[in-house]
Amino acid sequence: TMLSSMKMSRFVSSFKSRVHDWEQDLGIIGDTLEALLNVQGKWMYLENIFVGSEDIKRKLVSESKQFDLVHNQWINVMSTLQREQLVISGVKKVSIEQLNSMGSTLEQIQKSLEGFLEDRRRAFPRFYFLSNDDLLEILGHTKEPEKVQSHLRKCFEGLYQLSMKTLRNGRMVADAMFSADGEKVPFTNAVQVDNTPVEVWLRNVENKMRETVQARLNSTLDELQAKVYKPRRRIGKDDMKAWIHKNEGQCLITAASINWTSETERVITMYGEQGGGGRRRASPVYKLYKKWKALIKNYCILVREPQDKFQRNKLVALITIEVHNRDILRALQLARVSSLRDFDWSKQLRFYSEIETNEATDTESRICVIRQTSAMVKYDYEYLGNSGRLVVTGLTDRAYMTLTNALKLFRGGLPQGPAGTGKTETVKDLGKAIAKYVMVFNCSDGLDYKSLGRMFSGLAQTGGWSCFDELNRIEVEVLSVVAQQISSILSAIGRREKQLLFEGVVIPLNLNCGCLLYTSPSPRDS
Repeated sequence: TMLSSMKMSRFVSSFKSRVHDWEQDLGIIGDTLEALLNVQGKWMYLENIFVGSEDIKRKLVSESKQFDLVHNQWINVMSTLQREQLVISGVKKVSIEQLNSMGSTLEQIQKSLEGFLEDRRRAFPRFYFLSNDDLLEILGHTKEPEKVQSHLRKCFEGLYQLSMKTLRNGRMVADAMFSADGEKVPFTNAVQVDNTPVEVWLRNVENKMRETVQARLNSTLDELQAKVYKPRRRIGKDDMKAWIHKNEGQCLITAASINWTSETERVITMYGEQGGGGRRRASPVYKLYKKWKALIKNYCILVREPQDKFQRNKLVALITIEVHNRDILRALQLARVSSLRDFDWSKQLRFYSEIETNEATDTESRICVIRQTSAMVKYDYEYLGNSGRLVVTGLTDRAYMTLTNALKLFRGGLPQGPAGTGKTETVKDLGKAIAKYVMVFNCSDGLDYKSLGRMFSGLAQTGGWSCFDELNRIEVEVLSVVAQQISSILSAIGRREKQLLFEGVVIPLNLNCGCLLYTSPSPRDS
C-alpha cells in the first residue's frame, strides 16, 4: 500500500527505480512465503504418516519414495533459510518453481493416500465414520492388534474391547468381547487377529459378533421358556434369579419381549374363541395381566437385594420394558381385544422367533423378527452391551410406529421439536429394541457435501441408521446436494438394488439402512 502511494506521487521520478525494485522484491517474498506455507502444511500432515508408520510405507511404496525425495528437498530449503538471516537474500536463494513442484508432488501423494483409505473403507464400511487421522492410526498398527482396541468403541455400538490371547502356535486370536461396563460375551469361535489386514479381521469380528448375539439370544429364550416361565405355574424366584445372572442384558430384554408377544397372542386368541364377551376379570387377557404384575413384583424383589451395579443395571432395564408390557396388557383388557388383527394390538412393537431359510446354503436358522402395524424389521444382532432403556410413553409408541412404517415404505424420518425433548434418544432407543447400529451426527454450518457424502456412503454400506441432528444448521447450498444424496439412496432401496452409483462410484447397498433427520430452532432461525 505504501509503495502504491509512492508510485502515485508526483515526486516519485527521482527514486522510481528503487520503488520498482522494492515492489519486485516484496512480490517475490510474498509468493515465496505463500509457497513455503503451502508446502509446509502438506508436509506436516504427511510426515506423521510416512515417517512415523512403517506399515503405511510398506503399503504405499512409490508414494513413500516420492515423499522421501520431497522431505529431503524440504530439509535443504529450511537449512538454507536458517543459514541466511536476511529475508530478501534468503528468498532469492530459494526457487519458487522448486517449491511449486514440491507442492504438486505432495498433493499427488495426498490423492493417492485418499484412494488408499477409500479402499480400506470399502473393505470395512464402518471406517467411513472415522476421521482420516484415526483410520491412519488403526492401519499403522496392523501388526499390533492390541493398539487398535482404543478405536473399537468408535466402530461399534456396544463392543468396547476384545479379549485377545496368544495360542501355543503363536497366533493371536480374539475369543470374547466386552461392553463398556465390563459385560463379557465369549465368541462362538475365536477370530484370528494377527497376520491379517486390520480391515479384514475387524470385518470377521463384526460377523462373529452378530453370530454370537444370535446364538446367545436363542439360548436365553430357550432357557426362559423351559426353566423360568410356565403359563400355568407360578414363576420361581430362584430360577428367575439364575436366568438373569447367567445371561446378557440385551438378550434378557429381547427374549422377554418374544415371550411376552407369544403369551399375549395366545390369550387374545383364547379370548376370541370364547366370544370376546363376559366379565373383564374372567378374560384370559386379565389373567395374563395379573401374572405379569406378579412377574414384575418378583423383579422388584430381586432389584432390592444386595448385588453389584452391573446386575442391577440389567434388572432396571428389564423392569422398564416389562412395566410397559404390563401397561399394554391392561389397555388390551380394557379395550376387550379379542382378535390379533385389532389395531390396539397390531400397533404395538411385537417380537417373534421365526425360522429363516438361507437359499444360498440351504440351511435354516432361528431369527428374531419385529413387527408393528404393517411393518416388519429383522433383528440386526448388533451387540449393545448392558445399556439402559427409555421409559416408553404413548408419544414414544407413536414415534416408533411412524418411524418403522416410514422405513417400511423406503422413506426416512423427520422428528421435529425444541432441543432437549428426546428426539434423538427416542430413535436410539428404537435402535436398541431391534439391535441396530445407530450413529448420531451433530450438524453445523461448517459441513460440506463431501464430508456428508462420505457419511452417507458408509451408511448405505453398513446397513445402520444415521441421525443427523439439527440439520437446519447446514448451509442451504449444501442442503440441496444432501437432499439429492439422500434421495438417491432411498430410491435405490425402494428398487431393492444390490449396488448404488453414489457420487460417481459404484458401492454395495445394504437395504437395511435408514436415514433420520432432525430439525430444531437454531440461533440462525431466531
